[in-house]
Amino acid sequence: EALVRKGDPFPMSQPNQLFRNIGSNRFEDVTATAGSVFELLEVSRGRLLINNNANHNHWIGLRLVAGDPPRDQIGAWVGVHRKGKPVLWRRVRTDGGYASANDPRLLYGLGNAATVDRVEVHWPDGAVEVWPGIAVDRYTTLTRGAGSTAKNGE
Repeated sequence: EALVRKGDPFPMSQPNQLFRNIGSNRFEDVTATAGSVFELLEVSRGRLLINNNANHNHWIGLRLVAGDPPRDQIGAWVGVHRKGKPVLWRRVRTDGGYASANDPRLLYGLGNAATVDRVEVHWPDGAVEVWPGIAVDRYTTLTRGAGSTAKNGE
């Protein structure tokens, strides 16, 4: 309120903050040790700092589309099947944090698994398709009608 009275063009400024993921759904505030950029007062929301270390684990990224023109299939459920491991399920969604955009593509961490058995897609209308042999360590677009029809998720 004081900044508004002073005529500040950005009266909603706040100090930047940095939180470290310490596991178990908990974060610790490490702002005080993060450097001078975190001493600034700014109007900034939704920044994400990514740790680009030398992680050599595998991953798979998927985009689900259907129609002409192709549109993201919000609400589709996608399972990545791996040998001897639980199925990894994700839902295509666009809801996200305050003032931040959300990428509708799905991202799965695979650890040291260099392959997946198959990808199972439950489209928003309930139809199910399966794609075997999807490449890892890259993004792949799955288009409705291009997979094999599945019965009961098989």
